[in-house]
Amino acid sequence: MLNIDVNVIIAQTVTFAIALVLLGRIVFKPASKFMRQRAERIASDLRQAAEQRQAMEQLKKDYHRQLAEIAAKNQEMIRQAIRDGQQARDAILAEARRQSDAILQRGLEQLEIERARVLREMRREIVELSAQLTEKVMRGAMTPALQNRMVDDLLRDLEAVK
Repeated sequence: MLNIDVNVIIAQTVTFAIALVLLGRIVFKPASKFMRQRAERIASDLRQAAEQRQAMEQLKKDYHRQLAEIAAKNQEMIRQAIRDGQQARDAILAEARRQSDAILQRGLEQLEIERARVLREMRREIVELSAQLTEKVMRGAMTPALQNRMVDDLLRDLEAVK
């Protein structure tokens, strides 16, 4: 039935063992070395990627922090510009008020001078009219009609002076 030759089995077993040893040294060791190097390279790449990601996250945080600082500085600059503008406006308004007050004061002074001049002129005219009236009275007898007419003339003259 079965013809089994022990010498053939031993020879095949020895050949198989030699083939395993040779394959281990020729194929498995370099393949294992290659796989180990590849695994190390992948692990190294993964570590570098993680480090780069961390560095990028840190850069992103720094960028956002810097943006926030810049925004805060811009807001402060805007507030300062507004304060400076308000101070300039207040200074301009104060100077305009001062000039306006000075102009008003000069106008009031000129008005007072003019009023005093008009009063002097009115007094002079009243004195003249009184002198004329006195002269007319002295020239002759005054009748009531003449006296009324002279008073009316004097009042009209005074109205004209105003």
